[in-house]
Amino acid sequence: GLLHGLANANEVVASGLSAGAGAAYTFASADPRVKAWISYSVGFGGQAGPAPSAPTKPGMVMLGTTDGIIPPASSVQVYADMHSPKYLVKIARAGHLVFSDICLIGRSFGGITAIAKLLKLPIPASLLKLGSDGCAKDHPLAEKAFPAIDQLTVAFFRSALHIDAAPVGL
Repeated sequence: GLLHGLANANEVVASGLSAGAGAAYTFASADPRVKAWISYSVGFGGQAGPAPSAPTKPGMVMLGTTDGIIPPASSVQVYADMHSPKYLVKIARAGHLVFSDICLIGRSFGGITAIAKLLKLPIPASLLKLGSDGCAKDHPLAEKAFPAIDQLTVAFFRSALHIDAAPVGL
């Protein structure tokens, strides 16, 4: 296939945001090929169901401290239940979408949710909230957080895969 010789299926890392964060956690719990995982804004319980057994491999949880979709305490609880080595990163005053580029879409028009409203799209209030959490002026700009998020993500995965002899920038 296209990736033949380029990817090592026995050294996999997983990451995800929100529902994808739970999927990355679950995948890391279930598949021995996954060597490390990161969940951005993760929580279990309620509609998400109970958490599976914690992965026994290196993990990192990142959260925005004002996340209005997944309560920060839920992400902190996932971290508390993790096995070592483990890392917790809190981005001050950041909402749910600090890990995404959604806040950048149509910013000059009031954001993606404002565009949806202008177009009179029948979008439920819960999705409108999901599409704007962290995009308000009182939240840090996502693109200002991206360099730190990216640095920590890459450094963590490089360390977990033993690419660097010692952790660099972690």
